[in-house]
Amino acid sequence: MGSPVSALREVFDLTPTETADDWLAIAQRIEAVPHAYEQLLESLRVGMQRRLYAAPRQAAACADQADTWAGTYGEPWFAGYVQAAPAALRPRLDEAARQAAVALAGVARFLRHDYAPAAAASPTRSAPSATPSPFASTRAPGSTWPRATRGRGTNWRASKPT
Repeated sequence: MGSPVSALREVFDLTPTETADDWLAIAQRIEAVPHAYEQLLESLRVGMQRRLYAAPRQAAACADQADTWAGTYGEPWFAGYVQAAPAALRPRLDEAARQAAVALAGVARFLRHDYAPAAAASPTRSAPSATPSPFASTRAPGSTWPRATRGRGTNWRASKPT
């Protein structure tokens, strides 16, 4: 399901992993994951205050995906991802992966226990058609979401929105 919940994690599918420099960049990006998810949750809270909600089923599906990546049903996604890293960076990457899993578990809890019930109870239930999903349209003031941009050649890199 396409959403900022998945987009933040999917950036890593496009990130090169061939060199030590690639893994250093990955470490920096994974270390930023908890903050990025906190910004997303803040944006969703703003949407809730404005009574702009995604469908409760979308929130539940995103919560399930976040739980899966957090390791609720098996190995956390980031823990598996960093296993191919050079040994010198593994302690840093392992800790970053652990923190990312904690952040994903928090996203799942918020979506399941706060957001989805509020969306289901809302008389409007979802955002107006001009903004079909608060997952895509309700960004807290001053927040930024990482996004993938095309770099030179075939490499992808995370960047700040312009």
